[in-house]
Amino acid sequence: MAPEQLRAQPADARSDIWAVGIVLYEMAVGIRPFNGKTTYELSSAIFHSIQPPLPARVPAQLAAVVSRCLQKEPSRRYQRASELQAALEAVAGPAHTYVLRGRHRLAALSTLLLLVVVGVAVWLNLARLRDWISGADQQIRSIAVLSLENLSGDPAQEYLVAGLHEALITDLARMGLQKVIAKPSADMFKGSKKPLRDIGRELGVEGLVTASVLRASDRVQINAQLVKAQTGEVLWANRYDRNAGDILSLQNDLVAAIAGEVKAKLAPERSARLAEARRINPAAHDAYLKGRFMWGTFTTAVDRGHLEAVIAQFSEAIRIDPSYAPPYAALSAAYVAATQTSFRPPNDTFPQAKAAALKAAELDDGLPEAHAALSQVYLWHDWNWAAADREIQRALQLNPSSVDTLTASEVHALLVRANYQEALKTSQRIVDVDPLNPFGRVQTIWTSFLSRHYDDSIRHSKTLLELAPKTWFGHFFLAMNYAVKQMRPEVNVECDKVVELLAGVYDMQSLATCVWALGAVDDKDKARRLLAVVENPPSGLWLDPVMMAAAYTGLGDIDRSIAWYQKGLEERSPNMVYMKVAPGAWDAVRSDSRFQAILRQMNCPN
Repeated sequence: MAPEQLRAQPADARSDIWAVGIVLYEMAVGIRPFNGKTTYELSSAIFHSIQPPLPARVPAQLAAVVSRCLQKEPSRRYQRASELQAALEAVAGPAHTYVLRGRHRLAALSTLLLLVVVGVAVWLNLARLRDWISGADQQIRSIAVLSLENLSGDPAQEYLVAGLHEALITDLARMGLQKVIAKPSADMFKGSKKPLRDIGRELGVEGLVTASVLRASDRVQINAQLVKAQTGEVLWANRYDRNAGDILSLQNDLVAAIAGEVKAKLAPERSARLAEARRINPAAHDAYLKGRFMWGTFTTAVDRGHLEAVIAQFSEAIRIDPSYAPPYAALSAAYVAATQTSFRPPNDTFPQAKAAALKAAELDDGLPEAHAALSQVYLWHDWNWAAADREIQRALQLNPSSVDTLTASEVHALLVRANYQEALKTSQRIVDVDPLNPFGRVQTIWTSFLSRHYDDSIRHSKTLLELAPKTWFGHFFLAMNYAVKQMRPEVNVECDKVVELLAGVYDMQSLATCVWALGAVDDKDKARRLLAVVENPPSGLWLDPVMMAAAYTGLGDIDRSIAWYQKGLEERSPNMVYMKVAPGAWDAVRSDSRFQAILRQMNCPN
């Protein structure tokens, strides 16, 4: 592959001339001009190395032709096939046959045969031939990586298998494909015996990647195959075996091979990244993957100790290798979650989240998770709207299918810029890449609610409950929508369902919203009883002032509500971001001059 193709630049006749140069070189001396044990080593050689000089037995004029074909810059090669053909015909002319006498007669024969082959190839329309061979009409544009099989049979190795699965999805999402399915939806088929074509249809993809993982001592082996979803045809298969410290090169080789098979157009930055994967500290990577595995089981309905253990695991990975960027980005996200779930106050977590995110970006500016983490800090805590948007766009450039970053993009469009159409488009994109994950429906519900399309929000909430009947947040959303529509019986049913499904778990946002909803439909006594629960959280949990303000708004106590909003400003509650446009609890106080003064202090754009 020519250097410009590795940089994802368009191929033309000069790229074909490079390929002819590779063939000429190999046929003349029996070896390839560029080599590498892995894909990234080979790519690095093509980018940076000069091919070894051809031996003296090769005619000097032929060596010059080969050298010009293999120039790194296309502008320095032959520009047209006819130019190359003329140069080769000159090499084969009578004036040069004396060079090939005696002991070089065999080489002369091989060279003349080669010239005939090349002459025919040049005579053909190589560009058109390349397109015909590539089967552009068969290009795979969407893909899902199904859950990897743990061949060791050891449950203790599941963290490694899950980590490799997540890494492959993330890396493939950066390959320029239209859609790469997120891990939660892909995991829905873990252990499934469904035919692959049925899985492909349910996920809405054209290609499926299946793989198995075996770890033995310090070696990791992956067997992978790419399957055409519509027919079940295996398009490609290979096995990869590396030391644990070379796991990134294994991932890069696998991703590069799949990208080549689906003819993905790699951005220059991504091509360079594939060629430059470094060795990693296996112990640090292991600690990081264990943290990611624990993080994957985290929900808002878990005890505080679970999240603290996640934070400790990422911190351990950083202690082992302070130069390894991914644990910093993950640690930042965990700190943000600690506040969003009321485990820790924002002034405790967000400074640490910001420091970790900045360090991740400093160590690896091409890591999408680093910029996604920074966007969360700027959006939810610093209220630096321009910086948040900049980091969101950078993260999406690096990984267009990241659900977390798409969510931040939707929130910024909706709550900061009040661009409902953009927010709706982004929320639909989230569902597209994560179609079977109930959480993937949340942003569609929020977008409809916050843009005051309540019937749409109700419909989306019911769809969520069809996917996951026992999720309390589906009923939480229904209660909000029914409250603004003043549907008292329905609000009571949904709030009761929220409390029932929480089963004693303290989820402040859901419970406080139900207080507001019950108060909004004039069921004040029931609202006050639930408020008593909200005001007395388990020991050590942080009371979010914004949710307390919403509860008191439902009870009609505007002065206490404003006082809580002022406290939210001082503590920089993440939920303050909703104040500008959100309906419901916010509408009742939006015209209050004290509320407007708070908005001005947040520097909300007009």
